[in-house]
Amino acid sequence: MYSAPGDAAVVRVVVGAPRLEVATAAVGALSAVAPLSLADVAGAFPAAAAPGMHGVGCYGWHGFGPGLVVHLYGARTRPTPQSRAEEWLAGVVGAVVVVAPDEIEAGRATLAALEEQGWPYVVAVSTPDPGPGVRARLAAALPAPGSVPVLGCVPAQTASMQRVVCALITRALTPTPTDDDEDEEEL
Repeated sequence: MYSAPGDAAVVRVVVGAPRLEVATAAVGALSAVAPLSLADVAGAFPAAAAPGMHGVGCYGWHGFGPGLVVHLYGARTRPTPQSRAEEWLAGVVGAVVVVAPDEIEAGRATLAALEEQGWPYVVAVSTPDPGPGVRARLAAALPAPGSVPVLGCVPAQTASMQRVVCALITRALTPTPTDDDEDEEEL
């Protein structure tokens, strides 16, 4: 298994989809290795469930230049008990939720759970250019429609998934204004 050089930052990202094969395809498109079953990667991640995610199916990694290595974990999205979520998400910077235009409702519980937990996430619609109808249905399913990046993607294409993961990392590392910040600006 790959170990990151000492000077590289290592982050964990969960890639979830209503169907595990979609999550696996997305991880496989980005990974520098063929997606490994987590059973083959001893101690890589507890076999539990993140908020709204269940059935961790694969693991891979991708180097974004010399300073950042992203470890990717593919999971099927489904509501799960909170008690198992905290340990599983230790060290995760956020989640990519991949939904097909006809599976938006299947992702609703996952999106709500991630929003409730406060984890950064982005939504990747598995079509290169989601039309207005798809965007409207997705906006209705999002708990906080204006604040969540929605991107079109092709889960099996490297460049497409790299763009989505970069959007997640950017969102995770960009401070979001809070009500306290707005109060300070008024002073």
